[in-house]
Amino acid sequence: MIGSRIHDFRLERKMSQKDLASLTGVAQSTLSDIEHNRYEPKSSIIAAFARALNTTTDELIGTQEVAK
Repeated sequence: MIGSRIHDFRLERKMSQKDLASLTGVAQSTLSDIEHNRYEPKSSIIAAFARALNTTTDELIGTQEVAK
């Protein structure tokens, strides 16, 4: 699920939830809900996460394999 992928990307980049929330303008509590798959983010929020995590929306949603 996308929340788990956002969580994994965030940890790979050694970012806290607070860091990612600040970069994207999403409340930390909302980010937590997304990462725990309690909330499905809108496409605009997914795009903001992708930019902040230096990846693509396709990689975040799992339609493209992550280049290593």
